[in-house]
Amino acid sequence: MTLRAIITNAPTKRYGDALAVSVARQTINAIKRDRYDPSLELAFALAEHVDCAIEDIFDPADIDP
Repeated sequence: MTLRAIITNAPTKRYGDALAVSVARQTINAIKRDRYDPSLELAFALAEHVDCAIEDIFDPADIDP
């Protein structure tokens, strides 16, 4: 499942997600739209916030070498 699907289906809004992981709501929006690659620290924080494994929302196969 992608981050977009998880956040879209989550009961919280982008603002709540952003507050939970200490970033701006614009950052959450940029990540959802694949316009921003989060730091490893932020990726783990997001995975913990939505209660899933980091691999569930960030696919290592999508990383450009």
